Amino acid sequence: MEELDIRSQHLKILPDDFFPNPDHIEKLIMAFNHFEEVPHCLKELKNLKYLCISDNKLKDIPDFFKDFKHLEILDITNNNFEEFPKNILDIKSLKILHLSYNKGIETVPDDIDKLENLEILDLCCCNSIYKIPDSISNLNHLHELNVQSNKLKEITNGIVELPNLNNLYVAENQISYIPKGLQQIKELDVNENLIEEIPEMNNLELLYIADNKLSKFPECIKNMKKLKELDVSRNDIQEVPEFITELTELKLLSTTAPSLPQDLSNLTRLEELYISSPVEKLPNNIIELILTSDACDI
Repeated sequence: MEELDIRSQHLKILPDDFFPNPDHIEKLIMAFNHFEEVPHCLKELKNLKYLCISDNKLKDIPDFFKDFKHLEILDITNNNFEEFPKNILDIKSLKILHLSYNKGIETVPDDIDKLENLEILDLCCCNSIYKIPDSISNLNHLHELNVQSNKLKEITNGIVELPNLNNLYVAENQISYIPKGLQQIKELDVNENLIEEIPEMNNLELLYIADNKLSKFPECIKNMKKLKELDVSRNDIQEVPEFITELTELKLLSTTAPSLPQDLSNLTRLEELYISSPVEKLPNNIIELILTSDACDI
């Protein structure tokens, strides 16, 4: 694969004959320049598979993008899009789309399911997205969805019904409820929301639910036997229950609860223990944990 990298060159335009051998270029990086429009000469790149035009000043995507029959990865992070660029929906080959930090985007189009091969959709930190259409459930290959730092008030049915979703990032929104049905999820980040309780999600390996409205340690976590990382800090939880020691795969535990189990010796895989508030009594084997762990922050 031939790669051309012209990032950080203070470029605003490219001449029409910029690519002497356009058919050879499969990866193009144009990040950190001053492009306000996509240069027309990109139209010649018929075999392009990877395109990064992040950190520019783009406001739209030209019609000729539909002719990119082999484009699999498109990164247009941190531009000036005022809405979801609809021309992207014609790129049927697209597998990974990065649209984060485009602060004008408020909604995802209803026909997002035209991107039938999409595997990763990144809409992080657009700040204004308040709706994800139910049609997203038709994206059968989507395994990662990032809508962190937006204005979502719910995890919609469309998200729940995604058949192969493994990683869901919805931190820093206004979500008060996690619906049932996310049984296949392996990683869930719901930090900084308004959540008061969580449902059964027994395939979870990574759960981040810090800065929410939990008043007690969720009982259903007892059944999350695959859990490797758990952050329940900065809630109203007063006690970490004894059953935490049954989560023998746990490698990271972060809590601000003042009461901890006195024996954590069963957590033989624990590498990181974060206790960021005063506790009534430290676990009996805390010295052993400090000596054997990669990190222990008390």
